[in-house]
Amino acid sequence: MTPPPLRPSSCRTRRSPFTATLAQSYNATRGHLTESLRSAAGVDTPSGAASTTQDLRAPASLTAQVSRAYFSRTSIEVPVYTLNDPTLRNAPLAPPALVAWANLTVDNVTLPLGSVVHTAEQPLQIVPHGNVQLATDTQLLPLPPHRFPLRVSVPLGSLSALHATLPPAWSVTANDDSSTSRIFTLQPPATLAAPTTVAFSLPEPATTVQEGFRPVGYGSLPRTNLFTPATLRIVPADLKLPSKRRIGYLPGTGDAVPEALASIGLPVTALTVADLTATRLSAFDTVILGVRTYTAHEDLHGAPTQALLNFARNGGNVVVQYQSVEFTAADAPYPLSLDDNAKVVDETAPVTLLQPAHPLLTTPNRIVPSDFNDWIEERGHGFLGDWDPHYTALTETHDPGAPDEHILAQKPQRGGLLTTPLGKGHYTYVAFAIYRQLPEAVPGAFRLFINLLDQ
Repeated sequence: MTPPPLRPSSCRTRRSPFTATLAQSYNATRGHLTESLRSAAGVDTPSGAASTTQDLRAPASLTAQVSRAYFSRTSIEVPVYTLNDPTLRNAPLAPPALVAWANLTVDNVTLPLGSVVHTAEQPLQIVPHGNVQLATDTQLLPLPPHRFPLRVSVPLGSLSALHATLPPAWSVTANDDSSTSRIFTLQPPATLAAPTTVAFSLPEPATTVQEGFRPVGYGSLPRTNLFTPATLRIVPADLKLPSKRRIGYLPGTGDAVPEALASIGLPVTALTVADLTATRLSAFDTVILGVRTYTAHEDLHGAPTQALLNFARNGGNVVVQYQSVEFTAADAPYPLSLDDNAKVVDETAPVTLLQPAHPLLTTPNRIVPSDFNDWIEERGHGFLGDWDPHYTALTETHDPGAPDEHILAQKPQRGGLLTTPLGKGHYTYVAFAIYRQLPEAVPGAFRLFINLLDQ
């Protein structure tokens, strides 16, 4: 039984002197921290109520197990989680790290009072002494190979022990960025044909820490610690960068596209709806709308959108990533509409290039069907169903179905990548889930997205 997260007035907990947190996975038995209290006479009446306060300390045996989720997976491509503790199957969260109990005896009747130990609004968590956090866990490396920086952070006082394990022929220099972070400049060999990894570790007296963690959660709901290996995956790619590099980005409901572009040397300027004016937009070659911007910004309709279209007419390049039902024909230069079945969920679904010689598929990177290999999670959302003849559809894909399971193949989806000249510039809509691919360093997605920026 897990008690509610209430603090009974008859007991108090405090942190053990040897660590900043207390922890032990609660195992459904009472008595982790227990104090027996016997009431004074008259405790059951308000006028004669008595109270007492006891300090409870957690022994070292209760701080041995780190607070973790009870399930995990090795990558986002693994379709099911591994249960680290099968007895917790279907539990919403791992049990609280520490529970305090007080046994209150009144007239020879003992009442157990329990409380989940909290710090502020969150249940207490036990964390490792070591925490090796990488600024990113993937890095696309345009060929030919060149050196690049990586920031690694560790707890205060641990920096001198931080160690990097390199692949053969790699070298590294390191400079402390602060008292808790170090910049590693990684130098690959002159030739690099396949993905490789660099691992970081932090020796501790009893173990070697080879992972990092951060709290994750939503709103006021209980947090949990997300642990990730302290490993950088490096993916070499034949990638030519755009000639037009002044890029503005209006975020939508959330994606990591700006960070992915910055990782290959293309810094992005974050924009707000208020920035969508002729004067402000004139500073950019390309303006990208993030995923579902028309959902995130109700005020994007009307004048701000018209400013974007005028930006394109005056020679700018507008790239719109996938949108949902809030995106209408009034938000585009020519009529269009979303399909009722506007997604392709099979990330391996074949992609046909309808006009392989189109500049968007050739400049600066020649896109071929293999550029859609090794994608993750899905092909895309928000495929268009109808569009004006001014637009050119460049691809076709669809979910293949599963005849053995009586699942029909999806009708062909040609609304995943459409573009049109607009005045002196260009306007492009892309439903492919490039925003999922870039943080995972999928080479073909990078090559395609760079082409969208160079129109």
